[in-house]
Amino acid sequence: MASPEDHFDFTQPTQPFEEATQATATPDESLLILARERPIGKLVWKRSNQTSDHELFLNLPVVIGRHRSCDIQITSSVSSNKHCTITASFDQESMGYLIVCEDLSSNGTFWNGKKIGKNRSVILSHGDVVEIKRGYFFTYLQLTKRHKEQGDGGDMLGGKYQITETVLGKGTFAEIKLVYKKDSQKQMAVKIMEKRNFS
Repeated sequence: MASPEDHFDFTQPTQPFEEATQATATPDESLLILARERPIGKLVWKRSNQTSDHELFLNLPVVIGRHRSCDIQITSSVSSNKHCTITASFDQESMGYLIVCEDLSSNGTFWNGKKIGKNRSVILSHGDVVEIKRGYFFTYLQLTKRHKEQGDGGDMLGGKYQITETVLGKGTFAEIKLVYKKDSQKQMAVKIMEKRNFS
């Protein structure tokens, strides 16, 4: 009579299963994995007395417009079917998130009161307001921690440029950091000097 072992092929495992052999994510990869699971930011919008919000996830564009396929549907008579998109991406250069608003409309999308222009885009920072005429205001709120920005939207430098923590050079009295011009997404450099080092 055949034993149960005769009906099965048994092989030795080629490699023992151990936790140590499993690949672990680098800090940068962990940041990206976390960003896909949790929202990076939120669009809070108000129309008359109604307030609503929409979460932004990494690499998932949010389309705003009149068409029923849009993620945020609006009823403004001056809105295009697809009026604008807002997309969050991860920038390897600055090791931070870039939130980009692209204007797809003929009637205009406004960023902090200035017209963006069809097929042009701007970088959004915490507190920036995107407006579609006839009373639609979308405020971008940053939810996840990202590299500290120098200044805020109220001062000249913080209003026009997004300063990253990427250091391009360092001297005795100053350091040079990578910045993005918000209205063109152009990479630039800025020299930052500590006032306390000078009388």
